Amino acid sequence: MYITQNKLNSDISEWSTGSDHISTKYWKWDKLVSNEDCDKIISLGEKIGLKGGTVRDSTTIDNKIRDSLISWLAPEDAPWVYDLIWDAANHQPWDYDIRGFGDNLQYTVYRGEDRHYYHWHSDTGPKMQHRKVSFTLELSDPDEYKGGHFEFISNDGSPIRVPPFGKGSAIIFPSFIRHRITPVTKGIRKSLVTWVSGPKFR
Repeated sequence: MYITQNKLNSDISEWSTGSDHISTKYWKWDKLVSNEDCDKIISLGEKIGLKGGTVRDSTTIDNKIRDSLISWLAPEDAPWVYDLIWDAANHQPWDYDIRGFGDNLQYTVYRGEDRHYYHWHSDTGPKMQHRKVSFTLELSDPDEYKGGHFEFISNDGSPIRVPPFGKGSAIIFPSFIRHRITPVTKGIRKSLVTWVSGPKFR
């Protein structure tokens, strides 16, 4: 189909808003949630009960890729947390087309005694193309654990370490960017993870 120059220029202007994911791999809030609300989320996650962390289709356990404990918080478990994350996600700098949540919230625990970790991965894949941006909320104080660093992979394959999280801080990033959690070597790291969804990239 032939597109007129006027139509083309109009669309380019509209499509070019937002940051690019090469120069802006993530966006960070230093204090998005109060310590008290972090503790409420921890209580909810623990009450539901912890199971082995899954990979790929969210049903497979593969400790060569990931070794951690998780529980799932449904919208009826914590509607206020969903509202908080949705509001934050709508300030993501890439201006992606997001429409809501395709997955429940995931409470995650990494224990130093078990050297829990999550190897390099992205948050998209078969049956997960709807994920547009990933969100991680830190629920632990940095002095409660050692290791457990959040890292992205650079264009040359070397790791890019996110500055240390404080309790209640959060980051958001494009779900297709590869990242990892290095092994926790002491203490316990707790976080809340989710993915905000929209029409798949095409």
